[in-house]
Amino acid sequence: MNTLFLLPLLLFPPQGPTVRTVEAAPPAFAPAEDLDSLLAEYDAAARAHAKELREAEDRDVRRELRRNPPAASFWPRFDAFARDGEGRALLWMVSNLQDSGLGPREKNAERLRLYAELFEKHAQADWIGGALAQLPKDRRDLAERITAYFRVVVEKNPSLELQAQALHLLHDELARSKEESDRKEAAGILDTLAEKYSDTEYVKGVDELYRRLYLSPGKLAPDFDGKTIDGHAFKLSDYRGKVVLIDFYGFW
Repeated sequence: MNTLFLLPLLLFPPQGPTVRTVEAAPPAFAPAEDLDSLLAEYDAAARAHAKELREAEDRDVRRELRRNPPAASFWPRFDAFARDGEGRALLWMVSNLQDSGLGPREKNAERLRLYAELFEKHAQADWIGGALAQLPKDRRDLAERITAYFRVVVEKNPSLELQAQALHLLHDELARSKEESDRKEAAGILDTLAEKYSDTEYVKGVDELYRRLYLSPGKLAPDFDGKTIDGHAFKLSDYRGKVVLIDFYGFW
């Protein structure tokens, strides 16, 4: 005789499917109000990190701080702005790529991509000087691309200051070349800077460039005002075509 036992089913009736409450995952980052706010936030974090690193006495703590620069945690946030077309975010990324947390191969590919997008889309921007200054630091990875980026700024940017910066950096790249044609072009760039860009603050502010343009043997001496010992006002250009001896002296 077979007996059917239903007691467990009566005592413990079948339950419906278990319902779990799942909290929404937090966003990957808290969006900044705008890029300027994000830049200010990063600058504050970078200063705090540098201060903590200076003050850390334990070697292991210092090592851990060096392994975790703030740029890595900020990287997705700047990338989001860059994908929305914000060129200054690209500039931040190319300047902080070393601390991005990416692997070596990823960094190389990302470097090429960032520079290409910067100079293809933003060569006319008034902030592109920061990218120009960064280019020589990445010379080894960019190879021949670097001169093309300098040239596009000279061609497309309306600012004489930025054109002068790009020409100066282009000169330095060409002057180091083994090709005679490149070195010849570099010499011509110096003439262009002297003729067209002599009044720019960039040319006046780079001592080495100013000396190369105006204070080397064979160059036209820069004009200046002065007074004779008798108080007669004059300019050096008043004596153009004549031999002039300038005697500098003083009392100490």
